[in-house]
Amino acid sequence: MKAFRFPLEALLRLRRRKVERAEAQLASLENRRRGALQRAGAFDRRSLEARDSIGRAGRMRGADIRTAANSSQALQDRAAQAHRAAKALEAEVAPARRAVLAARRDLEALELLRDKALDQWRLDAEKQQHALSEELYLARRFRWSPEDER
Repeated sequence: MKAFRFPLEALLRLRRRKVERAEAQLASLENRRRGALQRAGAFDRRSLEARDSIGRAGRMRGADIRTAANSSQALQDRAAQAHRAAKALEAEVAPARRAVLAARRDLEALELLRDKALDQWRLDAEKQQHALSEELYLARRFRWSPEDER
């Protein structure tokens, strides 16, 4: 019997690549979102440290207090900007997750078709092997010879 060949193998390879691309895009978006959240957290911490330094300072000149307050405000603004960037990336992550799930679902459907076709091929091969075995058994058992026909 011929070797198993799935007629939709090329499509199956394309679907696998589609899943890989979707997963890579999702991973990239999630990494960028995590990076934005880490930057926002770092700016938040530095802003708090700047505000705490103002409170801990015993005697500071007005210009120094104003400089520290401006620095703290700038850090808060950058933290807010990083939070907005993370939120915008989160809006991109949700559709990317859905795209990965849809691609996986499509791939799984084709793999199921392939598995069913392989099972049918195996069953047909088994039947063919069994028929061949029966034929060989009968040929040995009842050795036919040209003389039998005379």
